[in-house]
Amino acid sequence: MSRDPVFFVETTFRMMMPFGGYTCGDMVFSGHTMLMILFALTFHTYYRRTERYWALNGMKVAIWLWCFVGLGSIIATRLHYTIDVLLGIYLAVTVWTCYHRIANDVLLGRQFSCVWLFDATLIYPAIRFLESGYDSNQGLKGLTEMYSLEKESLQLADVKSKIAKLKEERQNLLQENLALKRRRS
Repeated sequence: MSRDPVFFVETTFRMMMPFGGYTCGDMVFSGHTMLMILFALTFHTYYRRTERYWALNGMKVAIWLWCFVGLGSIIATRLHYTIDVLLGIYLAVTVWTCYHRIANDVLLGRQFSCVWLFDATLIYPAIRFLESGYDSNQGLKGLTEMYSLEKESLQLADVKSKIAKLKEERQNLLQENLALKRRRS
């Protein structure tokens, strides 16, 4: 391979051309695809929701359209094989889902009992650090609170147990009140 700068520039420009002949190399997955999908997922998740226009948010739709046009461009210019783009999509969604699942576990104060040494010493502490922030009212607080059904169900169970205790206390107070009325009469 030549180390001539002119050869490098010429090869780079040929790669950008659709029929340059220097593309579709052995690139196991498309990092460009992962970047576009992660950008779209981030924007889709953290951009504010709107309830108008049949629950469609114009900005979110535009971001996803841009993403799919970009994916089509990657395939059309033969920068990657189609399988590279599909693997990029799969890996981006998997990374996104795994991160948010572990972040949710960290926010709930849970850690799997059979985590590997790598997870216990690096992954969970790193996500705990990334998800912590300082709130002047509450101290450390998660930056992204992913409200899952599990968290809501735990809160609901807590409220139900408090209601049950209050009902029991009310019943005890009613019985004591009846006992006091009987003594007086």
